[in-house]
Amino acid sequence: MVPFRRPFGPPLSVRRIAHRLSPPHRKVWGDLGPLWVCPPDRGVPLSHLTDRGLSHLTARRALGVAALALPVTLTAVVVGATSGAVADPAPATSTAAVLAVTPRTTALPFTTLTGAAGPVHVTARATARAAAPAAVSGLPLWSSSFRYASEHKTYGYTMVGTDPAKAATTTRVDTTLTPVSFRFADGHVVAPSATVIRQLRATGLYTAKPFPGGEGQFGDVYMRTQFWAALQNGRKNWHLLLGAPATRQTLSLIVPPTKGGLARTTTGATVHLVDIAWFHSQIQARVGTAAASSLTQFLGGDVVLCGDTRKLDTCGVGGYHSGVNAADGAHTYVYASFLSSKTFGTRSAFYGLAPLSHEVAEWLTDPLETNRAPRWTEPSVPQYGCSTALEVGDPLIGHILAVAGAVYQDEAYLAYFSRVKPSTSWNTRYTWFGSFTRYSRGC
Repeated sequence: MVPFRRPFGPPLSVRRIAHRLSPPHRKVWGDLGPLWVCPPDRGVPLSHLTDRGLSHLTARRALGVAALALPVTLTAVVVGATSGAVADPAPATSTAAVLAVTPRTTALPFTTLTGAAGPVHVTARATARAAAPAAVSGLPLWSSSFRYASEHKTYGYTMVGTDPAKAATTTRVDTTLTPVSFRFADGHVVAPSATVIRQLRATGLYTAKPFPGGEGQFGDVYMRTQFWAALQNGRKNWHLLLGAPATRQTLSLIVPPTKGGLARTTTGATVHLVDIAWFHSQIQARVGTAAASSLTQFLGGDVVLCGDTRKLDTCGVGGYHSGVNAADGAHTYVYASFLSSKTFGTRSAFYGLAPLSHEVAEWLTDPLETNRAPRWTEPSVPQYGCSTALEVGDPLIGHILAVAGAVYQDEAYLAYFSRVKPSTSWNTRYTWFGSFTRYSRGC
C-alpha cells in the first residue's frame, strides 16, 4: 500500500507571516467585530496574540495544546458587526483578497477546573515549555529517554501504555465521543451526522483492520511497529487498545457572530470558521467531568478553527489535543473536524478520519504535551519552521493511506526524532507508512 503524498490539489503559495504587529492587535481577543482579510503586509504572527489569557499562541506547546491545521484558501467574508447577521460570502474575483493558508499548529493555555464542575480559569504562562499538568491519577503512562550524542543531551519522553521493553502486557484505555454542533448567526447548524458517528465507531481507530505491519487497531499497530525491536520483532504479546467510544450527548454551541461565520474557498466550497480560543473555553467543563483514566474525544463537522476569525491566514486548524487539570488529576482530550472531501478536495489529504487519526497518534505519544526532541525541520511543512516538539503527526501532514474505506494519516516514529541509524522500528522505517526514508533534518 502506497500512502497518498503531497502536493495538495491547487498549488499553495507559502508565505511566512510578517513578524510585526498590526496596530489593533491588542484588541484581538476583545470585540472581534466583522471578519476581514488581513493584508499580506499586515500579518500578525499567532505568537504575538497575547490578550485574555492567550499567550504566545504559536510558541509550540508553550502552554500545553497541540493543534493540526488544514490547508485552506479562503476569500473575504463579510459579517455584520452590529446586527450579528452573516452576509453571503463574497464571490471570488480577480481583486478579491485570497490567502493561501498552509498547515500549521497553535498553542493554547492549559486550563484548570476549580470546584466540582468549574468555574474554569486560564493559567497563562509565558514559557517555552508546556504548562506542567497535574499528576495523572488514572491514565496509564510510561516514560523513557534517548541520548542524542551530537548535543551531548538526553531527551525524556512520556507515552500512553506500558514500557514495551519490559513485560508483555495489554493496556486498554476507555474512550468517549462527544459530537459538537455549532449554530451560527446566519442560522446554519454544522454537526457530524449520526451516520458519521456510527461509521466512526467501526473504523480502525477502535476495531482491528489490516494496517501496515499487522492487523489491529490504528494506535496499537502504530505503537507496536514503532517499538518493533523492543517487542522482539513483533513476537512479544504487547498491545495498546482503545475501547469503543461511549457516545455522549451532543454538545450544542451557539457561536456568537464575533466568534465565527461563513467563508468560501477558491473552489467555491463554503466552510464555517470558529474562533479556537472561544471554542476551547466551551468544552473545558465537559472534559473535567470525564474519568481521568479515559480519552475524551470531540468531533465536529465541516468546521475550521481560527486563531482570529478576522484574519483568515490564522485559520485552518482541523484538530488539537490538550488537557484539563482537575482535583483528580489531568484529563486529556482531542478535538477533530470531520471534513467532507469536497471542502478542500481529496488532493488536500485532509478529510474524513485524517485529522482525528493525527490527533490520536499524537495523544498516544505525547499525552501531557511535555515531550521534546532535537531541533528538526521538514521541507514539506515549512510552516513549522525549526521545531523541538515531539509531535508525530506534524512532519507528515498531507500523507495519508486508505485502509478498509477510511483514510488515516502517516505518523513519524521515535527514530525519526532521535535520528538513530538504522531505525529500530518496523522494516527500519522512520515513518509508519514509509512516506520518508530518512530521519529528521536538523536546523
